[in-house]
Amino acid sequence: MSSGKLMIQETVESFTSHFEQIFFAVLKEHDEKFHASIILKKLFPTSKVMIINEVTRGQAETIAKMIEFFNITDSFLVKDSDSNFKFSSAYESDKNYVSVCNAKKTPETLLYNKSFVEISNQEYILRTSLDIISNYFSCGGYFFSNASEFIENFYKYEEMQMEGEFFIANVIDVMIDDNHIFHPKECTELKDWGTFEDWINYKKSKSCYFFDIDGVIYENGSEFWEPRWGESKVMINAKNKVNDLFNSGNQIILTTSRSEEFREKTMNQLKNDGVSYHQLVMGIFHGTRYMINDYSNTNPYPVAKAINTKRNSCDFIEMID
Repeated sequence: MSSGKLMIQETVESFTSHFEQIFFAVLKEHDEKFHASIILKKLFPTSKVMIINEVTRGQAETIAKMIEFFNITDSFLVKDSDSNFKFSSAYESDKNYVSVCNAKKTPETLLYNKSFVEISNQEYILRTSLDIISNYFSCGGYFFSNASEFIENFYKYEEMQMEGEFFIANVIDVMIDDNHIFHPKECTELKDWGTFEDWINYKKSKSCYFFDIDGVIYENGSEFWEPRWGESKVMINAKNKVNDLFNSGNQIILTTSRSEEFREKTMNQLKNDGVSYHQLVMGIFHGTRYMINDYSNTNPYPVAKAINTKRNSCDFIEMID
């Protein structure tokens, strides 16, 4: 939501181009309170939404209900709604997969609530466990080649499990015991937002930066005296810092007191010098500038910061936290 998006957008958008149809399940209570189905249809117009009257016994039962409600017969991916990850190759429709990440490559991920997988030398998943049995843990994506096989094995598990939550991993274990093969699909760039605090911390990890051009990124220039606007030298350390912030997913907005008639010349200067940015605001008053922003529980204080940097000094680089 650093870009103003909801968590569900961050979760789903990168997957939509890889699948023919997107399905959602929403608890009736939440739909009535938050209008979730309306919002989902607005965000994903071709998606289909199922309203569930009562809380299910877990994700596995929810998926079983969705398969039957939407009459799903082909392969499908079950995706957790509070995480995102990248996969390097497509899920093959005739195979079963568990999306996994290597714990050694994601040291920032908390593992206390993860399901781990044991992988054979032939690249088959032997079992899942809440205990740490390997370096690989499930990152929240489960691909099944056949919907009816999922339903069949869900009911097998239902007969075995009298109480407790029904997890997807439980159904997978039943299928593995019945000689169904599951392959690990190694994924990267995991973003895990399992709690409200996780989501807030993620939003805080990306920021919007306003940089003045002259005296901050470029040696200070003038419309009338040397060095003139569009001809001043870029300060390499400043440019590198701006580009690092840009490449890290932050939003970069450049501001300048240069008048609008200098926009094309300024844009060419920025392009030639390799300065990365998202927006360019011209004609800013050459005086004190105030940033005023609102804070709340979902956007905690402080939400506005300021750095006063000495002209042409690049001393702001050490001040950015």
